Amino acid sequence: MPSEGLLKSCASAAAIGFNVETVTYKNIKFQVWDLGGQTSIRPYWRCYYPNTQVCCAMTSAKAMKAVQLNYRAVQTATAN
Repeated sequence: MPSEGLLKSCASAAAIGFNVETVTYKNIKFQVWDLGGQTSIRPYWRCYYPNTQVCCAMTSAKAMKAVQLNYRAVQTATAN
């Protein structure tokens, strides 16, 4: 059984722009950024990567064509 407080159910919708939430678990506190995937805002992704320790890119399973496009966009945004 998952630890209560670590996993929780929440309503979700596609991000329009940027959303941020602070998550605390035990003695760990971190910020979760939801950067919208619209083509027009992808160039701004690179502004959020400096000093980032973890990046989790998510794409809707209903949009499988977008998986490859988003993968390339993340590669471009994180390239040095």
